[in-house]
Amino acid sequence: MRNLSIFALVAAWLAPACAFQNVPIELPKVVTTGLRGGEGRRLAVAIPFADERSDPRSCGIQMNTYGMETAKAICSEDPGTWIAGLLAQELRSAGFTVLSDLEPRPPSAVRIRGTLIRFFVEPVIGVWEGRLESDLHVKLVLRSASGLHAERSFYIKGIEKPILGTHGKFQDAVDQTVDHALRDMVGAILSLMNRFPELGEQRMRTPGRSKGA
Repeated sequence: MRNLSIFALVAAWLAPACAFQNVPIELPKVVTTGLRGGEGRRLAVAIPFADERSDPRSCGIQMNTYGMETAKAICSEDPGTWIAGLLAQELRSAGFTVLSDLEPRPPSAVRIRGTLIRFFVEPVIGVWEGRLESDLHVKLVLRSASGLHAERSFYIKGIEKPILGTHGKFQDAVDQTVDHALRDMVGAILSLMNRFPELGEQRMRTPGRSKGA
């Protein structure tokens, strides 16, 4: 009985031990939205996105079983630069021609600016069970010299459970959230561009030449 009691005591100390270690979050390099239809239309993505998170130094927190913060979730790279680059990459995969923000472009080309408002993963401790919630909130502004001005916010929440003692669940929650967010953003851009076919036309007209020349 004494040995069993000692084992139970050791287990009680070890179970929450990882709650005191910072949690590394590897920001996904690739997602697969599976969306197509860009047809070579021209977009420019401003990189990085503005970062308006309440705490730019952290991507989340770890808690113990009592609901007290014990450690930080640390992202592998700057989230504002990462999310803008990932969106540009997925727009290319969808068939758009994605230009550098500094490249010359026709008036119909669409410039995309973004703001990262929230990117945070944290445990939510309940009476009987816990879960991980991963929040991603991005605002996109699309403009063109031909007169387009459109804004839209994207808020995605990913949930993983159970959570206790598993750094891997933090990564799973983030991966799920990012995948959904990129699918929503690329899908919305495709929908907007399809409503206005003249946006992002592939050819830049040569100055001084008429349409019939």
